[in-house]
Amino acid sequence: MQHVLQAYPSHLVPILETVLFLVGILVLVLWPNGSSRLADKLLAKLAVPAKSAGRVILTVGLVAGLGNAITTLIQGPPIPVVSDEWSYLLATETFASGRITNPPSPHRSLVGENTLGTPTYQSKYPPAQGSILALGQRLGGHPVVGLWLSAALLAAAVTWCLQAWVGPQWAFLGGLLIAFRLGIGSYWNQSYWGGSIAAIGGALVYGAVRRLTVVDKPRLRDALLLGLGLLVLANSRPFEGMLVSLPAAWMLVRWFFGLPAAQKRVAVAKVVLPICGILVVTVMGVGYYNWRVTGDPLKMPHLHYKEIYERPSEFVWARHPGTMSQHVAVERNEAGEETAWWRLGLRNGWHRIWLVLFLVLSPALAVPLLFGLWALRDRTLVPLLVACVLVLLGHFASDQFYPHYSAPLTAPIWTLAMVVLIKAHDWRWRQQPVGAGLGLVAIGLILVSFLVQIPAFRPDADAPIRRRLDYQQELAERPGRHLVLGQRNVIYNYNPADIRGADVLWAADMGTDENRRLIELFPDYEVWWLEIYGRSVELQTYESR
Repeated sequence: MQHVLQAYPSHLVPILETVLFLVGILVLVLWPNGSSRLADKLLAKLAVPAKSAGRVILTVGLVAGLGNAITTLIQGPPIPVVSDEWSYLLATETFASGRITNPPSPHRSLVGENTLGTPTYQSKYPPAQGSILALGQRLGGHPVVGLWLSAALLAAAVTWCLQAWVGPQWAFLGGLLIAFRLGIGSYWNQSYWGGSIAAIGGALVYGAVRRLTVVDKPRLRDALLLGLGLLVLANSRPFEGMLVSLPAAWMLVRWFFGLPAAQKRVAVAKVVLPICGILVVTVMGVGYYNWRVTGDPLKMPHLHYKEIYERPSEFVWARHPGTMSQHVAVERNEAGEETAWWRLGLRNGWHRIWLVLFLVLSPALAVPLLFGLWALRDRTLVPLLVACVLVLLGHFASDQFYPHYSAPLTAPIWTLAMVVLIKAHDWRWRQQPVGAGLGLVAIGLILVSFLVQIPAFRPDADAPIRRRLDYQQELAERPGRHLVLGQRNVIYNYNPADIRGADVLWAADMGTDENRRLIELFPDYEVWWLEIYGRSVELQTYESR
């Protein structure tokens, strides 16, 4: 399995979704009255349980969590494929063991990509994803339990946010769709790569800020949840989290200064001080984590990693001359000059917007949203629109990109999509009601797409990563301790948090001299060589290679 298109497990999935959407639109045109009546019956069904907001949130969360667990029972737990997943699993093992970080790696060849080897051995990524996986590890003995929790909390948090913006019926519908689209049916929870945690943070922020700014008596609970959302964003997707939070901050400031003097005192006690308190704790916690991992409270592990390995900047305008990444390659004109950074940003940004819309929403919701932007003229929706625009514009500036970078805007963009579906009830084609059935199209498309692509979220039986894991188990069952070297460009040199205590270690080939130094560091280890030819993987003794 490869994450083709940076989102889907197969090129066929977006093609299938597009075809299903067109078929759905054709059905609405040919059967307008029937689809409209069916949609109304569906909403009437959703109205009964939706009277209890807590019950709806619990139901949606259970659908997502149990659905994710069932896919694990059928297909087995996710197998880490990309380097980011291995890095998150290192953080998972570290946190689950009760440590913040680990002693430095004895040798640089033992440190995989996206992982720090010095001054401590730890993932370069913020700690939120590793923390939820570590919680799953402690509760259920495997990180996959953390993915079940992520899926459940994602669907529940976005449903809670939708209830504040679009009401109980549409929140129930939106929550169920999210449970299948993102909670179970996306790589966010069918891999260890993440996405759900940042989406939860955005949902808490916008669900709480809506509740705080539309009531006469704000509740402490909502202020604490807003602060918790900011904490989650800061420790999952800091850059996109900052962008998505700016409109929410504007909502809160505008609301506060519009209050009478007497109510401001209550707002300070119940809203301002709790949020500020959580922000102070967040800043102190981030600083402490940075200090433990990098030795500097102001230097994030991600930045330290770039300094150590001289990686390109995150932003297209600050890339070092001549550098390139797998996301944005260097382009030159006929004179041999590199393409301007802003041209690269524009070219990649538009593609990324479509990718985000189609993955997060599906075509059945993304296309109506784009064509129905005119229906979002309500001033209360402006912060949601601005939040989405800011995050999407941020992707124009980013050198690297994957769709989970947009996770913080999940709740705002789903809220806008639900508003468009509500407005679509009045859309007509040749005097026939066609808009009401758009919700049915979304249900059908998301469920079919979910069922089709779920089996593809695991590597093929002959994938090199499966052979690597088979060799890991085989060597672990042998007597003694083992050290495996392999080509640097293909080796999966990712190791446990306790390198010195591991019975099987994996290292990248760094030349004869460095390999000899490594072997001398582990004199009691039997040394092996992993030979990879395309999809063929063979384990040999080091001397026979």
